[in-house]
Amino acid sequence: PRGSPPGVFSLCAEHVFQLEGASPLSGMQLGLVEAAHIVPVSVDGSTDHVQNGLSLLPQFHRAFDSGLIYLTTEYIMKVNDGRARQLQANGLDSGLDELRRTLGRIALPKMQRHWPDKALIRKANKARGIR
Repeated sequence: PRGSPPGVFSLCAEHVFQLEGASPLSGMQLGLVEAAHIVPVSVDGSTDHVQNGLSLLPQFHRAFDSGLIYLTTEYIMKVNDGRARQLQANGLDSGLDELRRTLGRIALPKMQRHWPDKALIRKANKARGIR
């Protein structure tokens, strides 16, 4: 959908099992789409349910898992300003402005029961130190 970040979209049921499908955002069909847990596996209460998942291109998956980007309960992907400041302090912020421009509201599955669970989003953000 227009206005959604390229390569970032909510995980719908078919993406759990068919990650080789084309990204509904970029149309990319290179077998690169990955399933990412919203609440990290290392955190108590993490599940493999679709409501605890996002379908991400690898660079977004890595940025998400590292806490550089996060999802809000309004389904908007944003840069974690605290993590961005750490990168800037270490001179590792090249590309940060471009990353910010690619983020925004994620595309959601048609069936609301497949949408990311807001309680899990809050739990994940707390676990990553994001308020």
